[in-house]
Amino acid sequence: MFKKHSLYVTLFFALLSPYLLAGEYAVTPMMIEMASTPKKTEQFSFQVFGKSAGSVNISAWDMAQQVSGHMGFILPEKSQKSLASWVTIDNPNFSIKKDQQINVTGTITVPPWANGSYHTALMVEEAQGRDVKGVVVNVRYAVILNITVEGKRTRIKSTFRNLRLVEQDNKLYITGRFKNLSNRDYRLSSKTQLRDSNNRLISQINLKTQSAWQRSDELSRVFPGAEVELFGLIEKAVNVGRYQAIVRNNFGDRHQPTFRSEMVITDAIYAATAPKAHQKSVLQLLPEQIKLKVRRNGHTSSTMVLVNHHPYAVDVTFPSDSSTSQTLLKKYRFTPATLRLEPNERRMVMLKQTFKKHDTIQAVNHRAEILINDQVEWLDIRATL
Repeated sequence: MFKKHSLYVTLFFALLSPYLLAGEYAVTPMMIEMASTPKKTEQFSFQVFGKSAGSVNISAWDMAQQVSGHMGFILPEKSQKSLASWVTIDNPNFSIKKDQQINVTGTITVPPWANGSYHTALMVEEAQGRDVKGVVVNVRYAVILNITVEGKRTRIKSTFRNLRLVEQDNKLYITGRFKNLSNRDYRLSSKTQLRDSNNRLISQINLKTQSAWQRSDELSRVFPGAEVELFGLIEKAVNVGRYQAIVRNNFGDRHQPTFRSEMVITDAIYAATAPKAHQKSVLQLLPEQIKLKVRRNGHTSSTMVLVNHHPYAVDVTFPSDSSTSQTLLKKYRFTPATLRLEPNERRMVMLKQTFKKHDTIQAVNHRAEILINDQVEWLDIRATL
């Protein structure tokens, strides 16, 4: 028994020269799915319609799934493990007239040891004579033949590895490799969660093969023994920091082992992929300008909050009245004078100032020293009345 689907696969092979020659055909169906048992011979058929007159050649090719999820075509080997060797085409060569339809038939003989999912391609192309001159464009139409051989099913097994972040065209993707260790092909649903150090959900990403994305398929189809690349766009801007990525794969309606890996959003990745409106400095000062509360006798007090968006600890050293000279200030003090901020940590800081003259209170700016992995940076602390 078999099912027929509409799938359009066309391969183009060209040799450079002054003019073009090519036969034009229509082939249907483009995919045939069959179910069988060992030692059994199954029949199949498809139709070739001549849009122009020509000679047609049909041959069986092996197939292998590529990392993109697309199917690649391989010249058959002389081995029973080659599905192409199971195929016999009754009329592999024939002439066709314009507007003529020819029914192509054949058989596939299943070996006694076969068990699981197999696939091959029946290539339909124009037969070119040796005396053809000029540029020859050989258009090949691939009829995909999928056959599922009944037998003992292996347990649905898979592996997942190499989860990583990829920046491309100012967008951030998460990608990893999935391999089908079963003897049948199944549909794959893959979802990734990004969680911060407090286990808060930051983003959820669907991962699919390139083939599935291009075809707008909700699930990725993965064939036996194939390893495919899955990827998905991280749509939300994610701040600099360390995150836990949790990948959950459902393959053939069976949950696979959960995969966990640490992901680090570096300053470079963030600067390249985050929208400018969302970008923050390594150390964020809230508010951006501190408000001075003026008290009697030339005293002011202010509070601020520092937030560490860096994936590493940050050491902050505030200036003191003994380390800097001020023409307006008699004295000032930051509390605490020094502090260490862990990743994603925030701390409150207080600033008290005494002006030399009570009637000349102005906004005075300061600069704090930031130490990150033995590298010194500076944080400007701006004030307003």
